[in-house]
Amino acid sequence: MYPKLILRNVFRNLQTYTIYFLSLALIYSLLYAFNALPSHPVMQSLSGTKEMMTTIMSQYMGILSYLILAAVTFLIIYSTNFVLGRRKKELGLYATLGMKKHHIIGTLFFETMLVNILALFLGFSLGLVFLIILAHIASEFFMANYFGNMIYFDIKSVTLLIYSFFFTSIIVGVMNILNFRKKNIIALIQDNGVKKSFFLTGSTILQVCIFIMSILVISSGNIYLSNFKHLSILKDWGILLVSFFVIFVILFYNTLSHFVLSSLRRVPNIYFKNLNTFKIRQFSKQVDSNSVTLSVLSLTMTLALSLLVFSGSAYTSMNHDLNRFLPYDLDIQKFVGEEYHYNDKTIKEKLKEDGFDFSAINVEFEHPIYQSQLTYKDIIDTSQLWNLDKALGDSPVKIISLSDYNHLLKIQGKKETTLKDNEFLMNANYKGTLSQIKKFLEKTSGIMIGQQLLVPASRTPLSNVYFVTSVENNDRGTLVVPDSVATKLTIESTHYIALYKSKTDKRKIENFLGKWVEKYYFTDKNGNNSDFVYQTKVRASELQLGVMGVIVLVMIFIGAIFIILSLSIISLQTTTSALDSVNDYHILYLLGNQSRQNKVLLLQQIIGYFIAPLLIAIPLAIALSKALLGYFENFASTTVIIDINYLGIAILLFFIYLLLTYRVSWYIIENN
Repeated sequence: MYPKLILRNVFRNLQTYTIYFLSLALIYSLLYAFNALPSHPVMQSLSGTKEMMTTIMSQYMGILSYLILAAVTFLIIYSTNFVLGRRKKELGLYATLGMKKHHIIGTLFFETMLVNILALFLGFSLGLVFLIILAHIASEFFMANYFGNMIYFDIKSVTLLIYSFFFTSIIVGVMNILNFRKKNIIALIQDNGVKKSFFLTGSTILQVCIFIMSILVISSGNIYLSNFKHLSILKDWGILLVSFFVIFVILFYNTLSHFVLSSLRRVPNIYFKNLNTFKIRQFSKQVDSNSVTLSVLSLTMTLALSLLVFSGSAYTSMNHDLNRFLPYDLDIQKFVGEEYHYNDKTIKEKLKEDGFDFSAINVEFEHPIYQSQLTYKDIIDTSQLWNLDKALGDSPVKIISLSDYNHLLKIQGKKETTLKDNEFLMNANYKGTLSQIKKFLEKTSGIMIGQQLLVPASRTPLSNVYFVTSVENNDRGTLVVPDSVATKLTIESTHYIALYKSKTDKRKIENFLGKWVEKYYFTDKNGNNSDFVYQTKVRASELQLGVMGVIVLVMIFIGAIFIILSLSIISLQTTTSALDSVNDYHILYLLGNQSRQNKVLLLQQIIGYFIAPLLIAIPLAIALSKALLGYFENFASTTVIIDINYLGIAILLFFIYLLLTYRVSWYIIENN
């Protein structure tokens, strides 16, 4: 009898379990996808620093799995209470028909377990899909070198899902026992379940004053903490200030309904227009009875939105810098001079001689870098240099010919430049010397290169990247001179730059170059030296994007979990409110309000409640994101590009839960 009853109840109450089912399935899917990612072949194709990043990510995911279980615990508590509220009369009738309490508890438990099992299977299926998407994202983040099948089954992550399932089963059992242990189930028939505000009561004037005061405190806190320089105050006063702030967030939501109600009452043209009275009172009732929960949800959504904006913007900015400072896939430099051994051969000739596979090369160009008697101390104030550049003053200024410079710009898809026979340009993009280079160009009347006087063609330095080193540590200042001047100078070194063809095995090239350069190390009077050095986009980006890639993925994971948790609770509270408002909507129908009009009213009510936690979450998230990004800019000495595309995750989940909540709520109203 009971198995049939359980199955029938589950299918009959599908609408009741929908939000719980979807939320649990999403959490299971994210749990599988993010935990399986470190073991995915995409991540296993990484090497060196990236392997370390993969290890760190695995550790993060293991720790954060406990966070997911905590989220699931909250979800189960709210869902259990919702199901109980939705089925009070039904459970009470079971008792009147003679069903014992432990049978009722067992029936409800196994119903929930059946829903959990279905959520587990759906979550695993979605997890396989999400893992493919994450693998593609990770491949871009970490510049992986994998071209195989993206579908991957990870037994450890499946085991974690099973453990999570049993954990949820225990929580459900405990919740059912606690809910029914001291409750007379028959009494559920008379229980209307309407909540009252318990935190703050008093005169309307007092509550309006408190509401205005809470807005002032929250706004002041937003403005003050949006400056990253003010974050230092949190070191000594963090717990006290955060607690103080949270209290005023709670006060804001506890007085919000009273403020809205009392304010709109003073505007009869709005308050009594159409069904505004009903809508305003419905919103007021929801906010009033759930003020503390709304406060907590607003803070969790603040954290989630801030993490998405911060991590996405930081990664986008670093990726922008990477693409700017590494315009080629490969740059090999050969040094020229008496102490070096291959002055008579080009880099390409030497590579070909040693077996380099040129079939991977799409675009290539080899060019010389010249030098003259001009040193950096002749053109800039070397006393203002950073410590790591102290030896730069005695180094010859690098010089490149106009035609070679333009050819490199053409490879990058940039506009070429022009010079007269007696002019020069300066290229510089290194922060340690950029200000000195600007001062030099502003003051100089000309310089002697070889036997010719050259005047500046522009008082502003060019900022192009024409050779590959590392991000933010590039050109300290290079002279661009006419070909007729350059060809008379001494060659300091030559560069071989290349762009790869698509689907090139970059790791194979990395391995070849690493071993190839080692062959040409030698020891001179100054110590270790080499005829060749190289840099690749993959090599330079390993640490640059490796660490940030892990941080971004972990923060997306945390943000998504917090958003799902918050929206699930909002949705459950909204459907509970719909259950409490069944009679109100039926009365409106009897008074002549059509079903279509009631649907519009319900949708407006749901949208209003979904937006309520965002009233605090959005401005707080803006302030916190601004502070975090300001701190990151200062710490990383870079310029951050704000990227809100990552908020697409939150927006998508918001609309999914909004529409789902509307369908479930209307089903409850229509069938009660």
